[in-house]
This record gives sequence, C-alpha cells and structure tokens, in this order.
Amino acid sequence: MAGQTPRPTVLVVDDADRHDRYRSWLPSYEVRAVETERAAMDVLSDDVHVVLLDACRHRDGSLVERSHRHGAHVALLAADHDDDVRGPDANVPEPVDRASVVDTVESLLAHTAYDADLDELFVLCKRRAALIDGNADRSKTVAALSRRIDAVAATLDTTVADFALDDFQVAFHDVDTPQRDEETERGRRRKTYSHRTQ
Repeated sequence: MAGQTPRPTVLVVDDADRHDRYRSWLPSYEVRAVETERAAMDVLSDDVHVVLLDACRHRDGSLVERSHRHGAHVALLAADHDDDVRGPDANVPEPVDRASVVDTVESLLAHTAYDADLDELFVLCKRRAALIDGNADRSKTVAALSRRIDAVAATLDTTVADFALDDFQVAFHDVDTPQRDEETERGRRRKTYSHRTQ
C-alpha cells in the first residue's frame, strides 16, 4: 500500500541450504540471501539495514566496511566469543538459533534508528543555534525547533535506556573509527525505517 514504511531488509551471507531457515526466522523482514562476500558486494545497497555474515566468509573486512558506508550494521554469525567485534557490529556465537538471530537483528535495527535520531538532533541544534545568533526575531521558529529537539532527545533517552552493555559498544563504534565521513552519514540518514514503527 502506498505510503507504508517498507520492511527493513536483512542481507544474509551463508550457505544456500540455510537461506530458507533465515527467512522462516525473520518473517517480518525482507530477507535477501547470497553465498559469498563477492555476491553480497554485488547486491549491497542503501536499502539494506542489517547484514548477517557467516564467520567463515569474513575475510579482509571489505564487506563490513562497505556495509557501514551504506548505513548497514553487520553481525558475524557462528563467531567465537573471542572474535574481535570492532570490525562487525555484533557477534552471534554458536549455536546460531532463531532467538539469537532475531535478538541481534532487532538490536542492530535499534542502533540504526539511534544513529538517525542522533544525526537529526545534531542538525536541529545547529539550526537553532544559527537562528539564535541571528538578528531577526524568529522566536516562533526557535520554539518549534526546541520542541522537536526535546522530542528527539526523549526518543534517544528511551532507546539508550533499553541498550545492554554490548549495545553501547555498537552505538559508539564510530567514535574509534576514522571512516565516519559524509558518505557514511548520508547512508545513515537514508534509512527511513524506525524500529519503533514495526
């Protein structure tokens, strides 16, 4: 139906005989499935929200880096507990079951919404500061911006309140990553999906 928010898209990179399993585990999502990193590179686009990557296919980090540039978060499937999470955003250790996959996807989608809200808050605060510094009387516009800032800040507070310790590591992943460039920011802002609308 026109006007509906599209379902979030999950890209699975794993053996073909497991593709239907992921689709059955994630019926609320648009699941795309491929077998190799090369194939994933070919289909990766700005409308992909989460990438589920089999640990055996995690090579040089190029897929993770490109996923981040498109605004998608990456979870490493069947990862060892000791695997470094600084590349991918999350690890799903063995055994990979429905509960762990669903929880991970929902958590990463929450981070996508958090990133978008944080970007919006920054833009709103910058716009309000510019208006306040101006000479013209724009009190009504400033008041409207302030109300929107309060609303976005409240949403962020609610999201953060639901974060677990590992979620904070994902949320602030880019603080230690130099690739937080304009292309990455545009990719995040293109994510129209919000986990709150599901």
